[in-house]
Amino acid sequence: MPLIKNVVIAGATGLVGRVVSKHMIDSGLFNVTILLRKGSSSSYDTSGSPSVSVVKVDFASRQDLEEVLRGQDAVVSALATTAAEAQIPLIEAASAVGVKRFLPSEYACKLDSPGTRENPMFASKARVEDLLIEKSKASSSLTYTFVLTSVFLDWGITNRFTIDLTTSTPRVIDGGNLKFSTTSLDTLGEAIIGVLNHPEETKNRVVQVHDRLTTQNELLDLARKAYPDRRWEPVSVSLDDLVKKAEENLAQGKLDQETAFSFLYQRIMAPGFGGAFEETDNELLGIQPKGDDFIIQTIKDFLE
Repeated sequence: MPLIKNVVIAGATGLVGRVVSKHMIDSGLFNVTILLRKGSSSSYDTSGSPSVSVVKVDFASRQDLEEVLRGQDAVVSALATTAAEAQIPLIEAASAVGVKRFLPSEYACKLDSPGTRENPMFASKARVEDLLIEKSKASSSLTYTFVLTSVFLDWGITNRFTIDLTTSTPRVIDGGNLKFSTTSLDTLGEAIIGVLNHPEETKNRVVQVHDRLTTQNELLDLARKAYPDRRWEPVSVSLDDLVKKAEENLAQGKLDQETAFSFLYQRIMAPGFGGAFEETDNELLGIQPKGDDFIIQTIKDFLE
């Protein structure tokens, strides 16, 4: 497969997109086009980056998208989960104009675990996956890579998701020893560069990356190393109970943060849901996993 040089990034101003775009630009390996929504007040600073351009488009306009995607080798989507459906016109346009690779905004766990595709939280991502697979079979050029990371390491700490260190009684799931993979945003940026640099090896498949397999109790132990004088006494809650309550909320049309977090805990920590990667593509993609020092520093940056 030909080398990938010209890359479009959608969602570059969001949490994931800012990190991914910085890694790609700093690598000096790509000509990067940043897509911004037409009419949006968002901007992207390209000063000092001659290989970067910014284009505002109507994400619902096939004509706009085809025009900007023509001549591009790859599309990297970092659109938020709430905007997952916006990837569908992007995929249609990419297929029409000969884009070689599409990386959708996956960055979590597999969608083939029980009930996941039917859950409104993940249904849009499932439709994106299905469309990409369909287009890759029908198109002579378009291929895909689904990059899976499980939960983001730094996001999980700073958003009090994997462990809430702002309270002396943090909640842990089923005792706190359930294993899950976790990946820093920087490692995701490195992984995407690795995918684009290995187009044949990553063609039309899932790649899995992580910094480590961990547990909530291990994260607590690292917090105690960072702050030996602080005391945390975890409180265990049942994952089954959390999911049951979340399903009741969803049936009533309620999808608040607690409901969303409960479904995410299930996908990441429950056995059989694919959130603990026993095998990864770290070596292929040139990933150097982050160690204890990175986690301890992330904890300190958050709490201080």
